[in-house]
Amino acid sequence: MAAPRSSSRRSRATSGTSGFCWSTADAKILSADGSSVLLGVFNETIMFDTRYRTNEVKDKACREVIEELLDAGAPLDTVDARGRNAIHLAAEHRLDETLKMLLARRGDSLDLEAQDYEGRTALHVAAQMRNKKIVDLLLEAQASVTSRTHERKTVMHSLLDDSFEGSDQKEEVNEIFDALAAAGAPLTALDRRNQSLLHLAGEHDMKDIFQKLLPEFEDYAGQTTWGTTALQTLLCSMDAHDGGDEEDIELCSTAAVDGDDDEEDVDERKKKKNEETRAADEKQKFEPKSWPELLKDMFERDDRAVFTRDDEGRLPIHMAAKFKHGKTLAMLLENYHQNEAAKTTSEPSTLKLIVC
Repeated sequence: MAAPRSSSRRSRATSGTSGFCWSTADAKILSADGSSVLLGVFNETIMFDTRYRTNEVKDKACREVIEELLDAGAPLDTVDARGRNAIHLAAEHRLDETLKMLLARRGDSLDLEAQDYEGRTALHVAAQMRNKKIVDLLLEAQASVTSRTHERKTVMHSLLDDSFEGSDQKEEVNEIFDALAAAGAPLTALDRRNQSLLHLAGEHDMKDIFQKLLPEFEDYAGQTTWGTTALQTLLCSMDAHDGGDEEDIELCSTAAVDGDDDEEDVDERKKKKNEETRAADEKQKFEPKSWPELLKDMFERDDRAVFTRDDEGRLPIHMAAKFKHGKTLAMLLENYHQNEAAKTTSEPSTLKLIVC
């Protein structure tokens, strides 16, 4: 049988509701990578224990253990092997009650703007995890919304740099976007690869956010380091198609683009198609702004993106044809013909569509 603790050892110990008994010496032990016992709570003691089945239960247990460790003198200024401190980890595991306690007790020993080895602050992590409660807590604590990672990503980049996982997350992401924007987060910043928020919103089918971002940009022709504009990214990423059908593609045949088709026939077919579309729209309820409507807004604000080629020499009309975005293709062609005279010095007078 193990020998009982000495009275001196017991006098230096803190026993709490978690059932653990922490001495001051125990609480200050650091691992080989420099992290503390306190940080280990996030990685081993509770987060992966099958007894704690829900996140609420994990949050409560984690908060209680960490409070006991802090009472026993555990340091808050340590980081783990990836440079994350306690606030980073609370944000990553979506532990809002634990984070609230840490923010209340951090004093001067825990920097809210500390960056991990990727350059992420706790707010970057919270935005990436898409948890509104955590984001709100950090904003209330005056976390900076302008910090950048080593890849020059803002907190908004962290928020938008992934697809939605269901309608609930879509709503939460929109709410977080609004909260960060209201707090002054930059909306037109570029990361190291020249990706704007428009690129990310288009890539991940974030239509509402794309709509909110459009008025913030004066130039829609900005390209990433691999040569794509936000429009080209969107056309490659829109789900299935833009609401058009095969007949839309047929209306935009190569002959029509080259001007070899009878102009009156083309106009008549377009008129008929428009009438059918309006009749169908009256029978169905659509969202206030569809992708084609948003693209129309984009073209009216700045049509330079229409004539910008990617690194393979493709124009947006090539991508619209390839991915069968019929309505968008029709708008692009209409925009091209209206501006053809002004673009003759930089663009050829005829365009061949290659549908892959």
